[in-house]
Amino acid sequence: MPSLNQRQQNALRKRLIERRRQIVQDIREALARSDAELAAKLSDRVRDAGDESVMDFLEALDAALVDRDVQELRDIEAALERLEAGEIDRCAECGAEIGFERLQAFPTATRCVQCQAVYERTHAGSAGSSL
Repeated sequence: MPSLNQRQQNALRKRLIERRRQIVQDIREALARSDAELAAKLSDRVRDAGDESVMDFLEALDAALVDRDVQELRDIEAALERLEAGEIDRCAECGAEIGFERLQAFPTATRCVQCQAVYERTHAGSAGSSL
């Protein structure tokens, strides 16, 4: 049985939906900006190697930001599903309650504070570097 009351559930739902709307808008803007940059790159303007490397860097940065936003969007959709199933306040690791205060701060949280701390200690640096 969920420990969150209806007011708390509604507050989380509203926050998640607003963040989803904001991310979708950010993605659309990034893609539009990327299209404009591609058009400028394809134009007949002369560029030197420095301009080309800056353009390549900006394209890679835009792609990374969009990837990050898409992952956050997936996390939000999963959180909304857990909310509707009455499971948003249960730790995916131990089943303990995830407090409303934590969910307010991080509405896509899937772990209680204790399990998240263990996860961060055991997975520190596991994402790896691209260098």
